[in-house]
Amino acid sequence: RRRRRRPELSAGGVVAAGAAAVAATVAALVVSAVVAARPTARSVRVVVPPAATSEPATATPSAAGGAAPSPAAGKAPGAAPLSWYERWPAMAFADPGHGILLRRGCGAGGCDVQALTTADGGTTWVAGGSFPVRSAGTDVTLLAADVRDAFALEFDGAGATGHATHDGGATWQPWTLPRDTRGGVAAAGAVWLWAAACPPGAPYTPGAAGCADSVYEAPAGGGSPRPVASPPAGGWPLDGLSAPRASTVYLSAGWADGPSAPTLLVSTDAGRTWAQRTDPCGRSATTLAAPAGSPGEVWALCLGEPGAGFQQKMLYVSGDNGATWVRRPDPPGSGYSTGLLVASRSVAWLWGDSRGEVLRTADGGRSWQDVLDGRAGDSAGGGSYLFAAAGSLHAWVASCTLPAPLRTGDGGRTWTALPAAVSAAAPPALPPDQHLDAAAGTPRVR
Repeated sequence: RRRRRRPELSAGGVVAAGAAAVAATVAALVVSAVVAARPTARSVRVVVPPAATSEPATATPSAAGGAAPSPAAGKAPGAAPLSWYERWPAMAFADPGHGILLRRGCGAGGCDVQALTTADGGTTWVAGGSFPVRSAGTDVTLLAADVRDAFALEFDGAGATGHATHDGGATWQPWTLPRDTRGGVAAAGAVWLWAAACPPGAPYTPGAAGCADSVYEAPAGGGSPRPVASPPAGGWPLDGLSAPRASTVYLSAGWADGPSAPTLLVSTDAGRTWAQRTDPCGRSATTLAAPAGSPGEVWALCLGEPGAGFQQKMLYVSGDNGATWVRRPDPPGSGYSTGLLVASRSVAWLWGDSRGEVLRTADGGRSWQDVLDGRAGDSAGGGSYLFAAAGSLHAWVASCTLPAPLRTGDGGRTWTALPAAVSAAAPPALPPDQHLDAAAGTPRVR
Protein backbone atom coordinates (compact mmCIF):
# COMPACT_ATOMS: atom_id res chain seq x y z
CA ARG A 1 0.00 0.00 0.00
CA ARG A 2 1.30 3.41 -0.93
CA ARG A 3 2.24 5.14 2.29
CA ARG A 4 0.84 8.59 3.01
CA ARG A 5 3.52 11.08 3.97
CA ARG A 6 3.62 14.79 4.56
CA PRO A 7 5.52 16.37 1.66
CA GLU A 8 8.96 17.80 2.28
CA LEU A 9 10.27 21.21 1.34
CA SER A 10 11.84 21.63 -2.03
CA ALA A 11 14.22 24.33 -3.22
CA GLY A 12 12.82 27.65 -2.08
CA GLY A 13 12.24 26.31 1.43
CA VAL A 14 14.55 24.47 3.75
CA VAL A 15 13.78 21.10 5.03
CA ALA A 16 13.64 20.13 8.56
CA ALA A 17 13.53 16.44 8.85
CA GLY A 18 13.57 13.75 11.45
CA ALA A 19 14.40 14.71 14.98
CA ALA A 20 17.41 16.29 16.61
CA ALA A 21 19.19 18.16 19.34
CA VAL A 22 21.53 21.07 19.71
CA ALA A 23 24.18 20.01 22.20
CA ALA A 24 25.43 21.88 25.28
CA THR A 25 28.84 23.54 25.14
CA VAL A 26 31.26 20.68 24.62
CA ALA A 27 34.99 20.61 25.22
CA ALA A 28 37.09 20.30 22.09
CA LEU A 29 38.69 17.10 23.33
CA VAL A 30 35.30 15.43 23.65
CA VAL A 31 34.32 16.29 20.08
CA SER A 32 37.66 15.10 18.72
CA ALA A 33 37.48 11.83 20.64
CA VAL A 34 34.01 10.99 19.39
CA VAL A 35 34.82 11.76 15.76
CA ALA A 36 38.10 9.86 15.88
CA ALA A 37 36.59 6.84 17.60
CA ARG A 38 34.27 6.01 14.69
CA PRO A 39 36.08 4.56 11.67
CA THR A 40 34.80 5.67 8.29
CA ALA A 41 35.20 4.42 4.76
CA ARG A 42 35.87 7.97 3.57
CA SER A 43 37.59 10.60 5.66
CA VAL A 44 35.43 13.58 6.63
CA ARG A 45 37.38 16.28 8.41
CA VAL A 46 35.67 17.89 11.41
CA VAL A 47 37.03 21.24 12.58
CA VAL A 48 36.46 22.21 16.22
CA PRO A 49 36.22 25.99 16.74
CA PRO A 50 37.36 27.79 19.89
CA ALA A 51 34.91 27.74 22.76
CA ALA A 52 32.26 30.45 22.61
CA THR A 53 32.98 33.48 24.75
CA SER A 54 29.43 34.78 25.13
CA GLU A 55 27.67 33.99 28.37
CA PRO A 56 24.83 31.53 27.76
CA ALA A 57 21.52 33.15 28.62
CA THR A 58 19.65 29.89 28.16
CA ALA A 59 21.46 26.57 28.46
CA THR A 60 21.08 24.21 25.53
CA PRO A 61 20.76 20.55 26.59
CA SER A 62 23.04 17.92 25.13
CA ALA A 63 21.87 14.61 23.77
CA ALA A 64 22.30 13.07 27.20
CA GLY A 65 20.31 15.75 28.97
CA GLY A 66 21.48 18.93 30.64
CA ALA A 67 20.08 22.19 31.87
CA ALA A 68 16.39 22.71 31.30
CA PRO A 69 14.95 25.48 29.15
CA SER A 70 12.02 27.52 30.34
CA PRO A 71 9.45 26.05 30.71
CA ALA A 72 11.01 22.94 32.24
CA ALA A 73 12.43 20.48 29.75
CA GLY A 74 10.57 17.63 31.40
CA LYS A 75 6.86 16.98 31.16
CA ALA A 76 4.43 17.65 34.00
CA PRO A 77 5.60 16.49 37.46
CA GLY A 78 5.58 12.70 37.64
CA ALA A 79 5.71 12.27 33.85
CA ALA A 80 8.70 10.99 31.93
CA PRO A 81 11.09 13.70 30.67
CA LEU A 82 10.92 14.80 27.07
CA SER A 83 12.70 12.54 24.66
CA TRP A 84 15.40 13.94 22.44
CA TYR A 85 12.99 13.95 19.50
CA GLU A 86 10.29 15.76 21.47
CA ARG A 87 12.67 18.42 22.79
CA TRP A 88 14.07 19.48 19.40
CA PRO A 89 11.29 19.18 16.81
CA ALA A 90 12.54 21.23 13.84
CA MET A 91 15.32 23.30 12.25
CA ALA A 92 15.35 25.36 9.04
CA PHE A 93 17.71 27.76 7.26
CA ALA A 94 16.57 30.41 4.79
CA ASP A 95 20.11 31.12 3.55
CA PRO A 96 23.66 30.23 4.64
CA GLY A 97 23.47 32.68 7.55
CA HIS A 98 19.90 32.83 8.83
CA GLY A 99 18.29 29.87 10.56
CA ILE A 100 15.77 28.93 13.24
CA LEU A 101 15.90 26.02 15.66
CA LEU A 102 12.78 25.11 17.64
CA ARG A 103 13.10 23.90 21.25
CA ARG A 104 10.13 22.44 23.11
CA GLY A 105 9.61 22.55 26.87
CA CYS A 106 6.69 21.23 28.93
CA GLY A 107 5.55 21.88 32.47
CA ALA A 108 2.44 21.55 34.59
CA GLY A 109 0.74 24.33 32.59
CA GLY A 110 1.35 22.80 29.16
CA CYS A 111 3.99 22.89 26.43
CA ASP A 112 5.67 25.74 24.58
CA VAL A 113 8.11 25.92 21.67
CA GLN A 114 10.82 28.58 21.74
CA ALA A 115 12.67 29.74 18.63
CA LEU A 116 16.45 30.01 18.73
CA THR A 117 17.71 32.15 15.85
CA THR A 118 21.09 32.61 14.19
CA ALA A 119 22.37 35.15 11.66
CA ASP A 120 25.88 33.68 11.29
CA GLY A 121 25.21 30.13 10.21
CA GLY A 122 24.88 28.71 13.72
CA THR A 123 28.04 30.04 15.33
CA THR A 124 25.88 31.99 17.78
CA TRP A 125 22.20 31.64 18.68
CA VAL A 126 19.77 34.20 20.11
CA ALA A 127 16.74 33.24 22.18
CA GLY A 128 13.69 34.39 20.22
CA GLY A 129 9.93 34.25 20.72
CA SER A 130 7.79 31.28 21.75
CA PHE A 131 4.33 29.88 21.10
CA PRO A 132 2.17 27.16 22.70
CA VAL A 133 1.82 23.64 21.32
CA ARG A 134 -0.72 20.99 22.19
CA SER A 135 1.54 18.37 23.71
CA ALA A 136 5.04 16.96 23.91
CA GLY A 137 4.55 14.42 21.16
CA THR A 138 3.09 16.40 18.27
CA ASP A 139 4.99 16.72 14.98
CA VAL A 140 6.14 20.25 14.10
CA THR A 141 7.17 21.28 10.57
CA LEU A 142 9.11 24.52 10.10
CA LEU A 143 8.84 26.32 6.74
CA ALA A 144 11.39 29.11 6.16
CA ALA A 145 10.25 31.30 3.26
CA ASP A 146 13.02 33.89 3.68
CA VAL A 147 15.13 35.45 6.43
CA ARG A 148 12.12 37.19 7.99
CA ASP A 149 9.16 34.95 7.30
CA ALA A 150 8.78 31.43 8.68
CA PHE A 151 5.82 29.22 9.55
CA ALA A 152 5.47 26.43 12.11
CA LEU A 153 2.82 23.77 11.46
CA GLU A 154 1.88 21.46 14.34
CA PHE A 155 0.19 18.14 13.51
CA ASP A 156 -1.61 15.68 15.76
CA GLY A 157 -4.74 13.56 15.70
CA ALA A 158 -6.93 16.66 16.13
CA GLY A 159 -5.63 18.34 12.99
CA ALA A 160 -3.11 21.12 12.40
CA THR A 161 -2.40 24.49 14.01
CA GLY A 162 -0.07 27.20 12.73
CA HIS A 163 2.13 30.04 13.96
CA ALA A 164 4.04 32.60 11.88
CA THR A 165 6.95 34.97 12.38
CA HIS A 166 7.70 37.99 10.19
CA ASP A 167 10.75 39.23 12.08
CA GLY A 168 13.10 36.28 11.82
CA GLY A 169 11.75 34.38 14.84
CA ALA A 170 11.81 37.19 17.41
CA THR A 171 8.01 37.08 17.78
CA TRP A 172 5.31 34.61 16.71
CA GLN A 173 1.59 35.00 16.04
CA PRO A 174 -1.16 32.41 15.52
CA TRP A 175 -1.70 31.63 11.85
CA THR A 176 -5.09 30.23 10.87
CA LEU A 177 -4.76 27.15 8.68
CA PRO A 178 -7.35 25.59 6.39
CA ARG A 179 -9.29 22.82 8.05
CA ASP A 180 -7.51 19.45 7.86
CA THR A 181 -4.19 20.82 6.59
CA ARG A 182 -1.87 17.90 5.82
CA GLY A 183 1.37 19.61 4.81
CA GLY A 184 3.03 22.54 3.09
CA VAL A 185 6.10 24.01 1.44
CA ALA A 186 7.63 27.49 1.29
CA ALA A 187 8.44 28.97 -2.10
CA ALA A 188 9.83 32.33 -3.21
CA GLY A 189 7.45 34.80 -1.63
CA ALA A 190 4.66 32.31 -0.92
CA VAL A 191 3.59 29.36 1.20
CA TRP A 192 1.62 26.49 -0.32
CA LEU A 193 -0.58 24.16 1.75
CA TRP A 194 -2.64 21.14 0.91
CA ALA A 195 -5.60 19.92 2.93
CA ALA A 196 -7.99 16.99 2.92
CA ALA A 197 -11.37 18.05 4.31
CA CYS A 198 -13.56 15.20 5.57
CA PRO A 199 -17.10 15.17 6.98
CA PRO A 200 -17.25 16.11 10.69
CA GLY A 201 -16.23 13.16 12.83
CA ALA A 202 -15.00 11.10 9.88
CA PRO A 203 -11.38 9.97 10.18
CA TYR A 204 -9.12 10.75 7.26
CA THR A 205 -7.90 7.85 5.18
CA PRO A 206 -6.46 8.17 1.66
CA GLY A 207 -9.25 8.19 -0.90
CA ALA A 208 -11.98 8.04 1.78
CA ALA A 209 -15.49 8.74 0.57
CA GLY A 210 -16.53 12.32 1.23
CA CYS A 211 -12.97 13.63 1.75
CA ALA A 212 -11.93 16.38 -0.67
CA ASP A 213 -8.34 17.49 -1.29
CA SER A 214 -7.57 21.14 -1.99
CA VAL A 215 -4.59 23.47 -2.38
CA TYR A 216 -4.03 26.88 -0.73
CA GLU A 217 -1.54 29.69 -1.21
CA ALA A 218 -0.56 32.51 1.14
CA PRO A 219 1.94 35.38 0.70
CA ALA A 220 5.01 34.83 2.85
CA GLY A 221 4.85 38.36 4.21
CA GLY A 222 1.49 37.77 5.92
CA GLY A 223 -2.10 36.98 5.14
CA SER A 224 -4.49 34.07 5.36
CA PRO A 225 -4.21 31.09 3.01
CA ARG A 226 -6.56 31.37 0.05
CA PRO A 227 -7.79 28.46 -2.09
CA VAL A 228 -6.39 28.30 -5.60
CA ALA A 229 -8.24 26.87 -8.57
CA SER A 230 -9.06 23.24 -7.87
CA PRO A 231 -6.87 20.63 -9.53
CA PRO A 232 -8.54 18.57 -12.26
CA ALA A 233 -11.36 16.37 -11.03
CA GLY A 234 -10.69 12.68 -10.65
CA GLY A 235 -10.92 11.84 -6.98
CA TRP A 236 -7.14 11.66 -6.53
CA PRO A 237 -5.86 12.21 -2.99
CA LEU A 238 -2.77 14.39 -2.96
CA ASP A 239 0.47 12.69 -1.93
CA GLY A 240 3.24 15.15 -2.77
CA LEU A 241 3.67 18.90 -3.21
CA SER A 242 6.56 20.99 -4.54
CA ALA A 243 6.58 24.73 -5.26
CA PRO A 244 10.08 25.74 -6.34
CA ARG A 245 9.00 29.12 -7.73
CA ALA A 246 6.25 31.54 -6.83
CA SER A 247 4.02 30.53 -9.72
CA THR A 248 4.96 26.87 -10.28
CA VAL A 249 3.32 24.02 -8.37
CA TYR A 250 3.73 20.26 -8.76
CA LEU A 251 1.28 17.80 -7.19
CA SER A 252 1.56 14.05 -7.01
CA ALA A 253 -2.00 12.74 -6.88
CA GLY A 254 -3.32 9.24 -6.57
CA TRP A 255 -3.10 6.13 -4.43
CA ALA A 256 -1.55 2.74 -4.99
CA ASP A 257 -4.76 0.75 -4.66
CA GLY A 258 -7.06 3.45 -6.04
CA PRO A 259 -9.29 3.13 -9.08
CA SER A 260 -6.69 4.63 -11.42
CA ALA A 261 -2.93 4.97 -11.55
CA PRO A 262 -1.42 7.99 -9.79
CA THR A 263 -0.82 11.09 -11.86
CA LEU A 264 1.23 14.29 -11.73
CA LEU A 265 -0.50 17.67 -11.85
CA VAL A 266 1.46 20.77 -12.89
CA SER A 267 0.52 24.45 -12.71
CA THR A 268 2.75 27.26 -13.98
CA ASP A 269 0.33 30.10 -13.20
CA ALA A 270 -0.05 29.86 -9.42
CA GLY A 271 -2.81 27.26 -9.57
CA ARG A 272 -5.19 28.93 -12.01
CA THR A 273 -4.84 26.14 -14.57
CA TRP A 274 -3.45 22.61 -14.35
CA ALA A 275 -1.90 20.12 -16.76
CA GLN A 276 -1.96 16.37 -16.17
CA ARG A 277 1.26 14.38 -16.56
CA THR A 278 2.31 10.79 -15.98
CA ASP A 279 3.72 10.10 -12.51
CA PRO A 280 6.90 8.11 -13.20
CA CYS A 281 6.71 6.45 -9.80
CA GLY A 282 3.52 4.61 -10.70
CA ARG A 283 2.07 3.18 -7.52
CA SER A 284 5.09 3.91 -5.34
CA ALA A 285 5.16 6.87 -2.97
CA THR A 286 6.46 10.01 -4.70
CA THR A 287 8.65 12.79 -3.32
CA LEU A 288 8.81 15.78 -5.68
CA ALA A 289 11.51 18.47 -5.67
CA ALA A 290 12.64 21.10 -8.16
CA PRO A 291 15.47 23.64 -8.33
CA ALA A 292 14.33 27.26 -8.11
CA GLY A 293 16.66 28.46 -10.85
CA SER A 294 15.86 25.86 -13.51
CA PRO A 295 12.38 26.39 -15.02
CA GLY A 296 10.80 23.18 -16.20
CA GLU A 297 13.06 20.83 -14.23
CA VAL A 298 11.53 18.56 -11.58
CA TRP A 299 12.85 15.45 -9.82
CA ALA A 300 10.68 12.53 -8.69
CA LEU A 301 12.02 10.20 -6.00
CA CYS A 302 10.07 6.93 -5.88
CA LEU A 303 10.08 5.15 -2.53
CA GLY A 304 9.28 1.50 -1.86
CA GLU A 305 8.10 0.03 1.43
CA PRO A 306 10.82 0.29 4.11
CA GLY A 307 11.95 -2.72 6.11
CA ALA A 308 15.01 -3.99 8.00
CA GLY A 309 16.94 -0.79 7.26
CA PHE A 310 16.36 -1.04 3.48
CA GLN A 311 14.10 0.93 1.14
CA GLN A 312 14.05 0.72 -2.64
CA LYS A 313 14.58 4.14 -4.24
CA MET A 314 14.24 5.15 -7.88
CA LEU A 315 14.99 8.60 -9.30
CA TYR A 316 13.51 10.27 -12.39
CA VAL A 317 14.35 13.74 -13.78
CA SER A 318 12.27 15.83 -16.18
CA GLY A 319 13.30 19.00 -18.00
CA ASP A 320 9.88 19.83 -19.43
CA ASN A 321 7.58 20.02 -16.38
CA GLY A 322 6.93 16.30 -16.33
CA ALA A 323 6.01 15.74 -19.98
CA THR A 324 8.93 13.31 -20.37
CA TRP A 325 11.17 11.61 -17.80
CA VAL A 326 14.70 10.18 -17.75
CA ARG A 327 15.55 7.56 -15.14
CA ARG A 328 18.75 8.07 -13.21
CA PRO A 329 20.69 5.28 -11.45
CA ASP A 330 18.94 4.21 -8.26
CA PRO A 331 20.13 5.95 -5.07
CA PRO A 332 21.53 3.63 -2.37
CA GLY A 333 18.85 1.34 -0.98
CA SER A 334 20.19 1.29 2.58
CA GLY A 335 18.31 3.53 5.00
CA TYR A 336 14.90 5.19 4.85
CA SER A 337 14.54 8.50 3.01
CA THR A 338 12.12 11.25 4.02
CA GLY A 339 13.46 14.41 2.36
CA LEU A 340 14.85 15.61 -0.97
CA LEU A 341 16.16 19.09 -1.74
CA VAL A 342 17.30 19.90 -5.29
CA ALA A 343 19.60 22.91 -5.15
CA SER A 344 20.55 23.03 -8.85
CA ARG A 345 20.56 20.87 -11.97
CA SER A 346 23.63 19.09 -10.57
CA VAL A 347 23.39 19.20 -6.77
CA ALA A 348 20.77 17.66 -4.50
CA TRP A 349 20.58 16.48 -0.88
CA LEU A 350 18.77 13.32 0.24
CA TRP A 351 18.19 12.46 3.89
CA GLY A 352 16.03 10.35 6.16
CA ASP A 353 15.37 9.73 9.83
CA SER A 354 17.18 7.48 12.30
CA ARG A 355 17.61 4.87 9.55
CA GLY A 356 18.69 7.18 6.75
CA GLU A 357 22.07 8.65 5.89
CA VAL A 358 22.68 12.17 4.57
CA LEU A 359 23.47 11.77 0.87
CA ARG A 360 24.56 14.34 -1.72
CA THR A 361 24.86 14.21 -5.50
CA ALA A 362 26.94 16.61 -7.58
CA ASP A 363 26.24 15.07 -11.00
CA GLY A 364 22.49 15.34 -11.38
CA GLY A 365 21.64 12.19 -9.43
CA ARG A 366 23.93 9.80 -11.31
CA SER A 367 25.89 9.03 -8.14
CA TRP A 368 25.45 9.73 -4.41
CA GLN A 369 27.89 10.11 -1.53
CA ASP A 370 27.24 9.68 2.20
CA VAL A 371 28.67 13.02 3.28
CA LEU A 372 28.66 12.14 7.00
CA ASP A 373 29.70 8.50 6.65
CA GLY A 374 26.75 7.40 8.74
CA ARG A 375 27.51 9.51 11.82
CA ALA A 376 24.06 11.18 11.86
CA GLY A 377 21.98 8.15 10.89
CA ASP A 378 22.47 4.74 9.32
CA SER A 379 20.46 1.80 8.06
CA ALA A 380 20.80 0.09 11.44
CA GLY A 381 19.14 3.01 13.23
CA GLY A 382 22.04 5.22 14.25
CA GLY A 383 19.95 7.86 16.00
CA SER A 384 17.40 10.50 15.11
CA TYR A 385 18.67 13.73 13.62
CA LEU A 386 17.67 17.06 12.11
CA PHE A 387 18.97 18.14 8.73
CA ALA A 388 18.74 21.48 6.92
CA ALA A 389 20.40 22.74 3.74
CA ALA A 390 20.64 26.11 2.01
CA GLY A 391 21.81 25.82 -1.57
CA SER A 392 24.47 23.53 -2.99
CA LEU A 393 27.20 23.87 -0.36
CA HIS A 394 25.73 24.73 3.04
CA ALA A 395 24.08 22.20 5.35
CA TRP A 396 23.58 21.55 9.07
CA VAL A 397 23.08 18.35 11.08
CA ALA A 398 22.22 17.91 14.75
CA SER A 399 21.90 14.42 16.20
CA CYS A 400 21.75 12.60 19.50
CA THR A 401 24.77 10.62 18.30
CA LEU A 402 26.88 13.78 17.89
CA PRO A 403 28.35 15.76 20.81
CA ALA A 404 27.71 19.03 18.95
CA PRO A 405 25.79 20.11 15.84
CA LEU A 406 27.81 20.21 12.62
CA ARG A 407 27.91 22.67 9.72
CA THR A 408 29.46 22.37 6.27
CA GLY A 409 30.11 25.12 3.75
CA ASP A 410 31.79 23.01 1.09
CA GLY A 411 29.19 20.39 0.24
CA GLY A 412 30.14 17.99 3.04
CA ARG A 413 33.88 17.64 2.43
CA THR A 414 34.57 19.22 5.83
CA TRP A 415 32.32 19.81 8.84
CA THR A 416 32.66 22.27 11.73
CA ALA A 417 31.39 21.50 15.21
CA LEU A 418 29.31 24.49 16.38
CA PRO A 419 29.41 26.08 19.84
CA ALA A 420 26.19 25.81 21.82
CA ALA A 421 26.03 29.15 23.64
CA VAL A 422 22.82 31.16 23.37
CA SER A 423 23.34 34.91 23.50
CA ALA A 424 21.09 37.32 25.38
CA ALA A 425 21.88 40.08 22.90
CA ALA A 426 19.24 41.46 20.58
CA PRO A 427 19.26 39.83 17.14
CA PRO A 428 21.10 41.76 14.41
CA ALA A 429 19.18 43.84 11.90
CA LEU A 430 17.75 41.80 9.06
CA PRO A 431 18.33 42.74 5.42
CA PRO A 432 15.46 44.20 3.37
CA ASP A 433 12.80 41.59 2.77
CA GLN A 434 12.43 40.79 -0.91
CA HIS A 435 9.59 38.61 -2.17
CA LEU A 436 8.40 37.50 -5.57
CA ASP A 437 4.90 38.47 -6.53
CA ALA A 438 2.99 35.18 -6.60
CA ALA A 439 1.11 36.01 -9.78
CA ALA A 440 3.69 37.88 -11.86
CA GLY A 441 6.92 36.43 -10.47
CA THR A 442 8.42 39.92 -10.12
CA PRO A 443 10.42 40.98 -7.03
CA ARG A 444 9.08 43.40 -4.50
CA VAL A 445 10.80 44.82 -1.42
CA ARG A 446 8.84 45.33 1.76
